[in-house]
Amino acid sequence: MDWEIQQDPERLVKTFGFANFQEALAFVKRVGELAEAQGHHPRLTLEWGRVTVEWWTHSAGASRKRTGRWPASPTSWGSLGRVWR
Repeated sequence: MDWEIQQDPERLVKTFGFANFQEALAFVKRVGELAEAQGHHPRLTLEWGRVTVEWWTHSAGASRKRTGRWPASPTSWGSLGRVWR
């Protein structure tokens, strides 16, 4: 599944599947480390066997409609490529 654009607020959303809770938790930890390093903090919803990631921008009240871009997408982070499915 590719990233979806959802509304209210406008955001990118994707759900990733894992074999168990432990793998999903490890993914959340890695995304959290990379997000902190980039200064972008997605909403991460952890459940057994899956993680939902939601991205939007709060920069100075900006939205993608006004800025024409999304916050740094995790798919652009080379080091996340081994973790991201």
